[in-house]
Amino acid sequence: MARKRWIVPWSGTGKPAIYHCVSRVVDRRFAFGPDEKEMFRQLMRRVERYSGCRVLAYCAMSNHIHILLEVTPAAEGGVDDAELLCRVAALYGKGGAEIFGQELEAARQAVESGTGTRRQVEETRARHLRRMHDLSEFMKTLLQRFTQWFNRRESRTGNLWEDKFRSVIVEDAAAARVVAAYIDLNPVRAGIVPDPGAYRWSSYGEATGKAGRREVEPARAGLARVMGLGEARVGGVTKWDSETSRAYRNLLLRGHLQGLPQPADLDETLRGRVRHFTAGGAIGSREFIETVFRASRERFGPKRTTGARRMRGRASPLRDVVWSARDLGG
Repeated sequence: MARKRWIVPWSGTGKPAIYHCVSRVVDRRFAFGPDEKEMFRQLMRRVERYSGCRVLAYCAMSNHIHILLEVTPAAEGGVDDAELLCRVAALYGKGGAEIFGQELEAARQAVESGTGTRRQVEETRARHLRRMHDLSEFMKTLLQRFTQWFNRRESRTGNLWEDKFRSVIVEDAAAARVVAAYIDLNPVRAGIVPDPGAYRWSSYGEATGKAGRREVEPARAGLARVMGLGEARVGGVTKWDSETSRAYRNLLLRGHLQGLPQPADLDETLRGRVRHFTAGGAIGSREFIETVFRASRERFGPKRTTGARRMRGRASPLRDVVWSARDLGG
């Protein structure tokens, strides 16, 4: 039986939660070229608009993908019909939204005529609403739709991805910034490009690309958010100014994160493989990990009394800033 995912302590309280998600191609074969990576990026953005979740950082590699996803709660008062139809159109196109709109209108007219119930209206809406603001549904929709496109293109059948995707809970603070940089440095780590901005299919590459403002807006908004700029938008304008861009680039290229006494050591950490970021269960401040530990107590043996474990090995420069829920090598 598959184990349940880690519990977010404030689940259901209206607070967002951040996860680092990783999924690998079966046999880890190199299956994705430029066209496949671009299609993945486009589908990811469509699912993002549909789900209401926010992609803070991402990278599509040749045999695996990384996404730092903020799972946001639905707005207070729920999602009205107009917003719901816009979201459906983002994923299913104008035609799909029109069909769903007709079904919804028919259900409402049935209520007015006395032949239907409000419950039927809510069940019609719930077909989509239950798939929104949810980690598993976001990843399921994205990976399944990409698999369908890929299989048609390659005239193949069967699974494209290894098992279920992996996820790690990430605190919205220094941990989120470090993980975002770690994700964007994937192509540098693999020796594909010397500069992360030169890789098109990543959050940083997209944010600093030469495409029009509308195309780079989602990536800039995500990175501004992960750098601690609140909702990342004021009056519809992304807070992606020169200061934000410079701060994130310093983290990427120099390993400079405020609060660390030896930035050069962090540079080495981010450019190497760090198991905590993909298998640590949860990463963040000591207090954050203890909160997750108490909420997920059943996952640990009876002799364990504390949750936070220090970063070790290559990740040791983070040992007093970021902690892990699992005791792993760096």
